[in-house]
Amino acid sequence: DNSIEDYHNFTKNYTANPHIKEAWLNFYTLTTANATELVYRKFLDDYSDFPDKPRVFHDIELSKLNLAPFKQNDKFGYAFTKDTLPDSIVLVIPVQYEEALDFKCGVAAVRNQPCTDSRCSYFYIDKDNKTVFGGKKFNYPGNFDNGFAIVGIGDCEVDSCKYGMIDKLGNWSIPPVYTDFEDPTDFLYAVSKDSLYGFINRQGKTVISLKYIN
Repeated sequence: DNSIEDYHNFTKNYTANPHIKEAWLNFYTLTTANATELVYRKFLDDYSDFPDKPRVFHDIELSKLNLAPFKQNDKFGYAFTKDTLPDSIVLVIPVQYEEALDFKCGVAAVRNQPCTDSRCSYFYIDKDNKTVFGGKKFNYPGNFDNGFAIVGIGDCEVDSCKYGMIDKLGNWSIPPVYTDFEDPTDFLYAVSKDSLYGFINRQGKTVISLKYIN
């Protein structure tokens, strides 16, 4: 079911399976979803048998880069400033995008095409400027928080959008069935469907039934 537990069990019990590397990578991605130096180092300590340690060391270095959107000639890239030279800008990801949002949990939403009257099309990249999630595109790109992001598909620019939630593999953890999906309050998400509101948890389970009009 694309859970951390299932991937971990796969890596322990099916070591000769041809998909073992993929299982390890997915397990690593979900376990280190916050993409901080601390979680990467803890992963190395906890799973010394992980077969791609150079990747972890590389991700540790990327986690130290405080990249921010940088605009030049109506295009965006990502850059950071050096502590020793606060007035200097180090461009890491070339200026190439129509729009670029902040990096959260190691990934950022960007778009490389103009929006239409009704929708924009975004995808996510990592700090190596590599497209993640197999290039999946969304019309509303939420920022990642603790390894999950609220995203929408449809004509979101004219308020005709269906919202759900994805994990750090780009898989739907909550399918896009809601017409409104708010950021969490006390670990609960206010959602709307069929003009009625209620609350769900991060697993998509209804905690307060959708029965309120606002």
